Amino acid sequence: MKHTIIDASQLELEEQVVAIKRVTKVVKGGRNMRFAALVVVGDKNGHVGAGIGKAAEIPEAIRKGKEDAIKSLVEVPINENGSIPHDWTGVFGSASVLLKTSPEGTGIIAGGPARKVLELAGYNRMLSRMITYIPQNSVVGMLLEHREKYVVIRSMQEGLMQHDVYSWEVLGPSLIHEDGITDECRVLNASLKEWIDNMDYDQRRQFVNSLFDLLDECDAKTTDDLQNNWYKDIGRILTSIKKMDEASRKVVSQTILSLLKITKKNVTNKEN
Repeated sequence: MKHTIIDASQLELEEQVVAIKRVTKVVKGGRNMRFAALVVVGDKNGHVGAGIGKAAEIPEAIRKGKEDAIKSLVEVPINENGSIPHDWTGVFGSASVLLKTSPEGTGIIAGGPARKVLELAGYNRMLSRMITYIPQNSVVGMLLEHREKYVVIRSMQEGLMQHDVYSWEVLGPSLIHEDGITDECRVLNASLKEWIDNMDYDQRRQFVNSLFDLLDECDAKTTDDLQNNWYKDIGRILTSIKKMDEASRKVVSQTILSLLKITKKNVTNKEN
């Protein structure tokens, strides 16, 4: 890709909204509720860009997302067949995206967001495939529904800290692969998914809001802070639970108890 300054005023750009999500920022005065919009723009002739906009209202978030996407416009190569000159793999964080040329008549074979980017760029023949990398004790990653293929990587850390990509072990130029996630991780992930499925929307919302209230009592800003200062923070959290109103305290205690029961059941089933 050519990272050059592109004059958007000379292009006939189209836009597509890829996703809109509600985001919450916890501050001392309470919670700030906003919307985040992921927007893709392109002229279907070799120019495409993506941007994120945040605002209190959805239309304003989309407008800001479009402006951000225009600022990030790049020029991409398109050959005479409407595809890329050669296969290409891009890596971002714990995921990689493989782009391959496809036979004539197949069109674009890709998921929703990837399809929108490729179409607005101007491609009409392409195969896209995403590969996700997760550590052997993955919790956060496995909570997501993985339709795409994922690769398990060995990590030097334990628990949630394994999601730090800098803890992943490398041999030469490649990451060290594992055959699969650990048995303990399978039990925990099955328990978490069952636990979440058993709650309706209101229960999830109330529990998450109460959980963030508890975490707000800690000085921790990252998972590293939580791990290093847990002995200090646990006292603050227990004190905050006691100060909660009866309804919130009941939701937190019942939800955690439910998770423990489900985990115990899954561990017993595994042993049998």
